[in-house]
Amino acid sequence: MTTELDDRREEFDTHHLLAHALEARLVEGEPLSLGSVALSARHVSTLKSGLIVHLYNVEEAIMSRIVRQFGEAIRSSTPRTWTENTLREWLRASALITTEGSEDTRLQAAHRTFAALVFEQGLEPKDPKKPSGTWSDKLIYRFAERLGVDLNYPPELYRQLQPEPHWGDQSPLEFLAERRNALAHGRQSFETGARNLTLERIRELADVTFEFLSHTIIGFETHLNGNLHLRPVDVA
Repeated sequence: MTTELDDRREEFDTHHLLAHALEARLVEGEPLSLGSVALSARHVSTLKSGLIVHLYNVEEAIMSRIVRQFGEAIRSSTPRTWTENTLREWLRASALITTEGSEDTRLQAAHRTFAALVFEQGLEPKDPKKPSGTWSDKLIYRFAERLGVDLNYPPELYRQLQPEPHWGDQSPLEFLAERRNALAHGRQSFETGARNLTLERIRELADVTFEFLSHTIIGFETHLNGNLHLRPVDVA
């Protein structure tokens, strides 16, 4: 997964360089056109917004891979070997027990869960359920905590993740999530969505995001490679 992240970073860097080159040409005052379209600062603003969406898409892709890998690890083992955290998250994702429906419907749901766990029959191939909301550092912390994953970030990264005024008094990744949502759901246009961000600030946002994702991958892979989603094997 680290290789995939490196590839995504290279793609982002290429697009960032393109935006930087266009901005530099416009600052120099040289006329620049694409066919019959005269390029201007509004086009740079559109590219900046695209960089924001691109960066969040990288985060979402990596977290989706992590969720799938965790699901594959759960499915390759039996319920009797799962830790309490793993069992709880399987139940959360399966949502077999609900308070809705008739008494018989609830009984059938409870029976399916009992059979799946005790007799290991009819286990559904569920991935862990993502917490509601858009991926950010806070949401990823919560997801890892539910699964019992220790995300041991270096102190310098923790400092970089602190809320700052230029991130709207949010952490960088909370800002990224909020701004991406504004663009994706039309609350901000692509021409205005990143107007208050310089390309240098977007570079800073990208660097901390990629660093955060790199350590997140390490944390989850260390957990799964060490079989920490399973109960320790008793040694006689």
